[in-house]
Amino acid sequence: MNKTLIFLSIFSLFYIQTNAQKKLKIKEEQIVEANDLKAKFPDDDLAINYYENHVTFDFDNSNNLVTVKNDVQYSILNIGTRADIPIYEFYDGKSEITKLTATRSNRKNNFFLNVNDQAYSSNGIFHNDVRVKLFSIDFPMFGSKYNIEITKEFKDIKYFTTLPFSDQYPVANRKIVIEVPSWLSIEFKEVNFGDYGIEKTVTEEGDNTIYTFIAKNLPSQYKENRMPGFSYVYPHLLVLAKSHTKKGTKEQLFESTADQYAWYKSLTEELANNHTDFKDKVAELTKDAQNDEEKIKNIFYWVQDNIRYIAFEDGIAGFKPDEAANVYNNRYGDCKGMANLTKNMLTEAGYDARLCWIGTNHIAYDYSTPNLAVDNHMICAVNLNGKFIFLDGTEDYNAFGEYANRIQNRQVLIENGDSYILERIPVTNSIQNQVTTNMELALEGETLKGKVHRVMKGESRTSLLQFYHTLENTDKEDFLKSYLSYQDNDNVKVINPTTSDFTDRDAEITMDYDVTLQNYTMAYGNEMYIGLEFANPYESMDFSERKTDYCFYYKKEIDDAVVFTIPEGYKATYLPSDLTVDTPEFSASLTYKQEGNTIFYNKKFNFKKDKITKDHFTEWNDFHKKLTTFYQEQITLTKI
Repeated sequence: MNKTLIFLSIFSLFYIQTNAQKKLKIKEEQIVEANDLKAKFPDDDLAINYYENHVTFDFDNSNNLVTVKNDVQYSILNIGTRADIPIYEFYDGKSEITKLTATRSNRKNNFFLNVNDQAYSSNGIFHNDVRVKLFSIDFPMFGSKYNIEITKEFKDIKYFTTLPFSDQYPVANRKIVIEVPSWLSIEFKEVNFGDYGIEKTVTEEGDNTIYTFIAKNLPSQYKENRMPGFSYVYPHLLVLAKSHTKKGTKEQLFESTADQYAWYKSLTEELANNHTDFKDKVAELTKDAQNDEEKIKNIFYWVQDNIRYIAFEDGIAGFKPDEAANVYNNRYGDCKGMANLTKNMLTEAGYDARLCWIGTNHIAYDYSTPNLAVDNHMICAVNLNGKFIFLDGTEDYNAFGEYANRIQNRQVLIENGDSYILERIPVTNSIQNQVTTNMELALEGETLKGKVHRVMKGESRTSLLQFYHTLENTDKEDFLKSYLSYQDNDNVKVINPTTSDFTDRDAEITMDYDVTLQNYTMAYGNEMYIGLEFANPYESMDFSERKTDYCFYYKKEIDDAVVFTIPEGYKATYLPSDLTVDTPEFSASLTYKQEGNTIFYNKKFNFKKDKITKDHFTEWNDFHKKLTTFYQEQITLTKI
């Protein structure tokens, strides 16, 4: 087809749809329905009037598996301006979508509805069997309404893990009906029900137990930066399938953590894990090492540096790790494959290495609730001198013996033959991620000039190295200058930066450079006003309207010190008052003081936890108001 015909085809489709929309008449009852929803949800443009899940269970005799059918029906209306949205549903090798339709309420069909079925990929690599079915629907005017129907079937109940109540759009009426046959033992754990007023009834119908949950006027899911994971915030049911009894025989599903571990172990036992392909590489990495720690470290760092991490953490598909040799030869793998390769390279070197399953801090659960939603990550542990050291190959430039905040204090399931070991990942404090900056400044004309020395530790160091090493060599110097100039502050010029070895992940990062600061001084008569704050950190963190906890990437302490030499012929006549705060989650101290002809400006923020919770928003917001005012303050110098 030539370009002219393609253009005419697209134009014709657009013309047909546009004229169809012009002829579209919204039923009066839909207008009433939309107005009612708008009164309930005034800040939203789309709302769901009715949403129901109907869940049933069956048994696949040929595979001895409990299957699940989840029928979904909901109606969604335009309660604002025109909108076009995608409707999508994920599936994988353990599930399938047998129905996915959308019908506009005043049309019998939608000839322009085009359902796409595509693989889910990462950076062009199709890393597992996850697929998505999706299509787009349009709401041309107020009161436009679609009825959506989705049927998703799970081939194995283990993969049916949660049932959410909330949606990305507000829901006026929410209903979940679950029919449980007598031969199935299952529990529905109610999570985050809180003040949502969710009603639950349990009835018996023949051999089935019917669980019905009803909720009303659920707000849309929050769209806030740095918010906790879904399982911390929204009401949902955690599905705990325990056992089934067919023909008088009871079979365990996930009645205990031991059952879940046994299933994980069965998957790893299917792996051959032939060491031939990487046997020589292990010998090369360990031959010159002076001790066990250095040998382990060399293998761990090689995996970090040479195996590309390409998979997503979230999702229930693909619990079986890839063969170690495949990951080694492909030079890429997901967390499971990287953990398996690390384990087998260490085993080849003669060490007691184990696979570990873990849920990152994105997940609220632990292994007390056996369910595949409990974990989303795999790492490796090596038993050295009776103590486990954990190795996460997906964390580039993370030093040996240091752990990313996302797994700290998380329960970790460690393989141990037919049994298992439960431990927690060690926790670090904010000081171990400290960033210290010392700046010495003097005035030359109307320009502040001086020298800066910065030191970065822990995850502050690691996060910088991870980003720095993704850059092309030609971009690295520009990035460094931008970073040191407080994200391209035009008034800050960085000159001659020198750094420590950015390939050494075991050492602190040090950076030294000269700096020139423009537009931070102003003379007026006999007085001169000097600003010694150049970054205004955390000024944008206003939580007055925030609904969820604010999560940092990691705990951190920032310790900045500016030493300013008062120019000859002047004396300091005003210094801003001190600002301090101290709470269980954060503390701050911003102070000015004078000694002789030197002014010291010290600024310290200590985020003791990896989040500021809603319970401490009032304290933060009170401090934030004072902080904003403080940043506007300047020192005053007066001619002698």
